[in-house]
Amino acid sequence: MTAFTTRMNAAILGAVSRSFAGQVISQEVIDSNNPPTAYGQPVKLSGGKVRALASGDAAGVIYGYTVRPYPTQDASGPTSALGAGTPPTSGLIDIMIVGYLGARLANGTAARGAQAYVRTTVNGGLAIGGIEDNTTSSGLVAPALLTFTGPADAAGNVELAVGIPY
Repeated sequence: MTAFTTRMNAAILGAVSRSFAGQVISQEVIDSNNPPTAYGQPVKLSGGKVRALASGDAAGVIYGYTVRPYPTQDASGPTSALGAGTPPTSGLIDIMIVGYLGARLANGTAARGAQAYVRTTVNGGLAIGGIEDNTTSSGLVAPALLTFTGPADAAGNVELAVGIPY
C-alpha cells in the first residue's frame, strides 16, 4: 500500500485549477511600461492594456488575474518548474475574470469561503498585488467575489475563486 507523507499542493501559481462552463479567460495586451511580474497576480486595465496595480488603487480597478498560457509554455521555457516562470513583459497575456486559479498567500491564513484581500499599499515586506487575509487591514482592498477555496499548502499556495458567488 502506498503511503503519502505530505499533502498535495493546494494550487500552482497562476495555473487554472478547475475548468467549468462559466469560466472566463480573456487574452489582453500587456502595458510594457508596467507589466505584470508574476502569474496569479491581480492586474488592472488602463488605456486598453493590462498592467500591474499601483499604490492606492481601489478594489474596483482590478480587472482580473494573470494565468499561465495553455497549451503553450511560459516565458521561462518548457523546463521551468511548476510555480516558477514569469509572464512576458510585452505582447499578449491570459487574464482570468471568472474561474479558479492558484496564487501565493503573502500574509495571513486562508480559510474556505473567506474573503481574499489584495494589497495596494506597500507595508514592510508586503508588496502591492499580494493576496492576503485581513490580518493587517491597512493598505488592503476587498475585490468583489474573491474568496479562498481552502487553506494554504506548506509552500503558501492557495486556490482562489474569482467572480464566483460562494
